[in-house]
Amino acid sequence: MNQTFIFNGSGMGSASVGGPNRSCLTIVWNFYDVSFKTTSRLGYGSAVAIVLFVIIVLCAVIGMKLMNRKEEV
Repeated sequence: MNQTFIFNGSGMGSASVGGPNRSCLTIVWNFYDVSFKTTSRLGYGSAVAIVLFVIIVLCAVIGMKLMNRKEEV
């Protein structure tokens, strides 16, 4: 998250996070900001966390399947 701090000039408050119109937010930073900082929308934050979890699990399963493929000779 240090790159996000450096790139967006954070540290001046949560309202300045994300660049113009919050277009540079990562999904993890958006989850944290919406859930705990600016609006305390815990339901929305939970939904974002679940979607992020599903994306990570799908990527892991696809990667494991690709690594376990055997080459036919």
